[in-house]
Order: sequence, then structure tokens, then C-alpha cells
Amino acid sequence: MLNERRLLTRRALLRTAAASAIASVSMAPAASAQSRPASGSPIVANPTPTPVRLSLPAPTGPHPLGTVSLHLVDRARVDPWQDPRPARELMIQLWYPAHAAHGHPPAPWMSPGAVPFFEREQGIPSGTLLLPTTHAHLAAPVDHGRCGRPVVLVLTGPAQQPQPRHCS
Repeated sequence: MLNERRLLTRRALLRTAAASAIASVSMAPAASAQSRPASGSPIVANPTPTPVRLSLPAPTGPHPLGTVSLHLVDRARVDPWQDPRPARELMIQLWYPAHAAHGHPPAPWMSPGAVPFFEREQGIPSGTLLLPTTHAHLAAPVDHGRCGRPVVLVLTGPAQQPQPRHCS
């Protein structure tokens, strides 16, 4: 059961997609070498492989999506991971049903500054992949709905379980 869960993680799926993309790119020069024109031919093969663009599946819900990144600072707590920091700092990202997405640009899947770290961690040669944009739109207005929307919290450390709140 644990191995099945591990296979279904987002990171494992991304590794599989990246490995497939890298394999297809690395196979392209070998395939083109077999069909390379004669040395006197005016056609010259492109030795640089074209980066592979990854894409995300479209959402299945009826609402457009919005997203916003927030830098939260709690000055009442010391950051346990950064000794010299006098305050606890967190970066969070919220994803939510949006009222409308018109005029709000699509959100990148990953911030440009994080891409080199991601490539290095995954063993992906730089420039091999073009990472996708998401289907969410930056700072699109929230669709509050009739009585709000459910909230899903992803916690990375020990914490109390949040109690569900129902609309009446």
C-alpha cells in the first residue's frame, strides 16, 4: 500500500513526465543522425534539441481558478529553521474558485527563481523542459458562492486537525 501511494505522488508523476520528455529529446539526435543528409547537401540538421513543453490537465470544475502568493510574517515566533531570523516567515499559495478570470494573467506553475533548483533536484538538464503555466489566474476575484467554499489545508508539520465548518 505504501509503495502504491508513493507511485501516485505528484512528485513521482512529474519525475515520470520529465524522464519521458528527456528520453524523447535525447532520442531525437540519434534518430536524426540516421537520417542525416549527405555532407554536400544544403540541408543541415539542428544539433540542439528542442525543449519539451509540459502541460497540465484542464480542471474539471465549473469555475475559473484564481491564485495568490502571500508572504506571512509572525513576529511573535522565532523561525525554527533560520536561527538569525527574529520572526517566523512563511510563503503560502492559495488556490480558489474565481468569480471571473478576464484581465488576470495565467499563473506560472513554478516561480522562475525556483526552476534551476527544481531542475537540479530532479536531475533535469537546464533548458530541456519548458514548465507549464497553470489554469489559475493571478489575483482573480474570489467567487464567494452562496455560503462560501470548502477550504483544504495542506500542512507540512505536526498540527491540530482543523474542524470542518458547515454552512447553514
